[in-house]
Amino acid sequence: MPKIYLLFLIAVMTICLTSCGQTAPTVATNSISQDAKQYTSTEVASHNQATDCWVIVDNKIYNVTDFVNIHPGGNKILAGCGKDISDLFNAKHSDKAKKTLANYLIGSVK
Repeated sequence: MPKIYLLFLIAVMTICLTSCGQTAPTVATNSISQDAKQYTSTEVASHNQATDCWVIVDNKIYNVTDFVNIHPGGNKILAGCGKDISDLFNAKHSDKAKKTLANYLIGSVK
């Protein structure tokens, strides 16, 4: 019974939001849409400081500027700003960290 109620509630919320001209909330994924922005590695390299930090992980680009101050590893994140950190990230981070990273996805590498 609770599952049915939850599904009903989500359906009602989606209908209400859609009829008001708004879109329903979405869950962040690690996939790139067809119209996502593409950047070169050179463009990413210019975002290399705490106040403007982009990283590349598996050919996807993430703007992690808002995460810099809350990174559990402290300032270690700063060493990756503007760089491809795929190997390091995949070797050192949990599935939870990978899900968190998905929230910062802005595009892919050209």
